[in-house]
Amino acid sequence: MAKEKIRRFQMDTATFLSIWNNHMPSVMDTDDAWRRFVLNLFERYTEGTEYRNMETLKEEDPDWKKWDESKKYAYLSDKAYSKCIGIKRRVKDDKNIIIPLPKGYLTRNGTRTSKRLTTDDIAGFFTNLG
Repeated sequence: MAKEKIRRFQMDTATFLSIWNNHMPSVMDTDDAWRRFVLNLFERYTEGTEYRNMETLKEEDPDWKKWDESKKYAYLSDKAYSKCIGIKRRVKDDKNIIIPLPKGYLTRNGTRTSKRLTTDDIAGFFTNLG
């Protein structure tokens, strides 16, 4: 029996970088910079020809088009953070360039608790081996 294919919200890297680089400098240090960034991404990736993302959202909630900003933000914040961190690490490792993230990314307050282990969690595995 074939595995059920899970739809994912897709954000192509070129457009993502364009939004990050070109649209954010004017608000990068404002208190709501991360929130504005995430909402900008949500708008861009759910309009026009982004049919796959629209279908993904429709499967999750048929009324997604009625979401307020808080729900849009909660949906996309962690995904945007993961993509940003991946890009930031890659550029730092490959080119030794540090890319700034919009202010507020550390206190982004998504809706889900992360399943990823923190650095403290990982260190705990090794410090208890003694």
